[in-house]
Amino acid sequence: MSESGRGPLPVLPTLASRYRTGLSAVSAVAFLAFATPTPVSLKWGMVIILLGEVLRVWASGHIVKNDGITREGPYSLSRNPLYAGNFIIGTGFVVAAGNLWIAPFFLVFFAVLYSFTISYEEQFLQMMFPEEWENYRNSVPRFFSLGVLPNYVSGEFTWELVVKHREVRNLPALLIAAIILWLKYVLVK
Repeated sequence: MSESGRGPLPVLPTLASRYRTGLSAVSAVAFLAFATPTPVSLKWGMVIILLGEVLRVWASGHIVKNDGITREGPYSLSRNPLYAGNFIIGTGFVVAAGNLWIAPFFLVFFAVLYSFTISYEEQFLQMMFPEEWENYRNSVPRFFSLGVLPNYVSGEFTWELVVKHREVRNLPALLIAAIILWLKYVLVK
């Protein structure tokens, strides 16, 4: 049964959602092995990574989990701003790595992992909040609209939510990965 007791959720999306952090960590090790950073790739990659983390912090400071569907802040523009932030961060690491052969692997990994994760979460939201979910799904794009933007709803951002959702754990991990890339540049050049 699902967490709500309203029926089973498919196994593969459930596993992908549950283990996405570990799978991402394993892929990061492989990614670092093939990285060939340069000063320019590191600089631009770090800027992109920072933008992705800013989006994640912004989203974390708005979301209230399992108490309804958050429709404020970045959630008024995207149903998945945390995952959009992950995509931007991953893109930043691809740029920082200085090896564009990594890009197709990142794109496939991200598409597969997050299609399962998002599917799982959307099914869960539909079971928990059926009417609210349908309205939200029909009015806000899955990631970001390439056409007309939905109406922005400001809502309240709180640092307490950022801490509660453990977004602060990302900062040391991102810093360590950036240092490893920099060291790889310094030691291999």
